Amino acid sequence: MLSDLDIHKAIKDRSVGLSYSFLPSEHGTFARATRIQQACTDQAAEEFFEDHLVRSRLALTLGALVRPVSRGTRVPRRLRFGGHERIIDLQSCRDKGWDLMPSQSVVVFTNEQLRLPPDVIGLIVGRVSTYNNGLVTATSYLDSGWDGLVKLHLINTSQRPLRLYLGMEIARLFLDRTANASLDTSRVGQQGVHFGLTWTRILDDKIDPFPQASSPRKWRLTTGVSAVNELLQRYAGLGLIALALSGLGAAGKVYIDIRDTLSQANSLRQTRDAVTEIRRALVVSGAASVKIPRGEQVATSVVTVPNGSLYRGRQSNGLVFLRDAPGGSTASATIEQGDGGRVLLRISVQLKHPAQDLLDIIVNWTYLP
Repeated sequence: MLSDLDIHKAIKDRSVGLSYSFLPSEHGTFARATRIQQACTDQAAEEFFEDHLVRSRLALTLGALVRPVSRGTRVPRRLRFGGHERIIDLQSCRDKGWDLMPSQSVVVFTNEQLRLPPDVIGLIVGRVSTYNNGLVTATSYLDSGWDGLVKLHLINTSQRPLRLYLGMEIARLFLDRTANASLDTSRVGQQGVHFGLTWTRILDDKIDPFPQASSPRKWRLTTGVSAVNELLQRYAGLGLIALALSGLGAAGKVYIDIRDTLSQANSLRQTRDAVTEIRRALVVSGAASVKIPRGEQVATSVVTVPNGSLYRGRQSNGLVFLRDAPGGSTASATIEQGDGGRVLLRISVQLKHPAQDLLDIIVNWTYLP
């Protein structure tokens, strides 16, 4: 995992790109800059970056737009962004803030635009202070070679409204360097519609930054209705008269097409298998306890990654960071495959000096399939 000095050096030599579109004004409020400000060249952006880099973690801040996930949420016209009915523009809100109601969730973009080299990946986790207030940031990650804004999911788990405002800290970013990384990052841009997205493009062109993906078919009847609808659209061009004159021959042809289309449709079992594969490829995180006996400096603990996660050999990666460990301590992780295809995360903790007593060190880990 990259330290604060490593991150600072990477920003300075531009191997990692970090830019801001919103920076604090002299009045203490966030305002849009005249152009995208790079942390390596602009003084205000550099100061903002250094203020938000603590040890090995970089704070990520909230951008200008918020999209409620709940379909029942109504956005007043004066708060809408560019005529989009379900997108809130925080710049139009009083004090640039908006209340997230209890049990409500939103998707947002960060103020930061990041560009990662082929050998660096990013892990995004929530902040302890926001967790204590009930605002949960879903864990996410950035592929090596990523270039663009960061999309995050926020959830209010408390029983009171929580204020979201432009520029507030919502997450922590950890960077990790991968060994033997491929230099080919051409596929990264094909994996998401948000690759290369900037606030300049969103705000100036008034585009919808939160396009809706089509949901998977959940059961066979839905698949059948879609297939029949597809055929009806195909034959609608013939007109009712032509269809009637075609008689039994045309009816037979429609029946054969319907039968063939339905036979090619995904079954319920295939859909469930696809969902299972998606779940196996998701990022999994947790915490583990590593006990170091008195007089020892190194100890190891083996964690079985839950949810039947995928094992991809060297392509899989594990990130770990210590919690309440003695100064100078380090942690590392290796990925192994156990019996039955299980994924094992072998976590090692090394102290700077031998333990004076039995130590129980908690390590937060994340598995990236």
